[in-house]
Amino acid sequence: MALMKFRESNQVRWQGSRPGHNGTQVLENGATALLVPTSFYTVTALKTFYLTHAVLYNSINLTTNIYLDIYDTTPVFWRRLLGGRPFLNAANVSINASYWPPIEVPTGYFFYLFQAANAGIAAVIAGWEE
Repeated sequence: MALMKFRESNQVRWQGSRPGHNGTQVLENGATALLVPTSFYTVTALKTFYLTHAVLYNSINLTTNIYLDIYDTTPVFWRRLLGGRPFLNAANVSINASYWPPIEVPTGYFFYLFQAANAGIAAVIAGWEE
């Protein structure tokens, strides 16, 4: 069997998505219990973020919408990743999505959590920047 060669030098330390690119892995999370949009990750200057996975989680029974969105640098809504009312009458539930090919998020854009229920929600995103 041939010896496997990986393009990145830290291949044994990767968690989650492992791209075949020379990038920096990103695994970020955010949480909020506020009724205002909460930013939890901004794409590094002069980089593009390649999003491969997203998770949205609720902590109590919800009867309202919650969202994981991306906003541009203005800030103006750019894209909704996950959300709506999938958690109706269910606590401690998560929804997730994998994106392949990955979603390319430009420099300076940021990830927002939003809810209208005053409940605890959380999100996780994974991918890489280069």
